[in-house]
Amino acid sequence: MKTNQPKNVQKSIRISEDVLKYIEKQEGNGFNKKLCNMVLYCMEHEADIKKKVSAAEKRLEFVEKQICEKRDLLEKLESISRFVGSCLRVIQ
Repeated sequence: MKTNQPKNVQKSIRISEDVLKYIEKQEGNGFNKKLCNMVLYCMEHEADIKKKVSAAEKRLEFVEKQICEKRDLLEKLESISRFVGSCLRVIQ
């Protein structure tokens, strides 16, 4: 990834105070360098971040499926428990 390209594009932007504070936390001297460093970092790590997000989404989907299965099992067990309880009351 080229980082020493000429900086011949001039833009004026409007940003919120929160975004400004975030950019100001980045490495670099001055707003432009900080913003460029932040964008370059994101560009360099984008593929890895997407892979991690995809893996996390798959894991979440698996866990949510397990939760649904366990919830269904719990409902069946509670139904059985109620049935057994009513049978015991009839017997007594």
